[in-house]
Amino acid sequence: LQEEALEAIKMYPNPTSTVLRIKSNHDWSNLVIRKMNGQVVQKGSYQELIDVSKLSKGTYFIELYDGQTVHRLQFVKMNK
Repeated sequence: LQEEALEAIKMYPNPTSTVLRIKSNHDWSNLVIRKMNGQVVQKGSYQELIDVSKLSKGTYFIELYDGQTVHRLQFVKMNK
């Protein structure tokens, strides 16, 4: 990925208790959310709003895929 595309990825709010919003001008196809130990806890098609309300409190990685590239972001899930 070009550096400009990576800089254009915005994820908020972080920390969150309900939803994450990912703004990007890149055409991502899929996403995976993993616990810090690598266990997959959620996956699906890329979308701008991601419901994380059912995840346990903790720190997670979200990985964005476009078929060739993987970009990893970290977020914190808080209780409501």
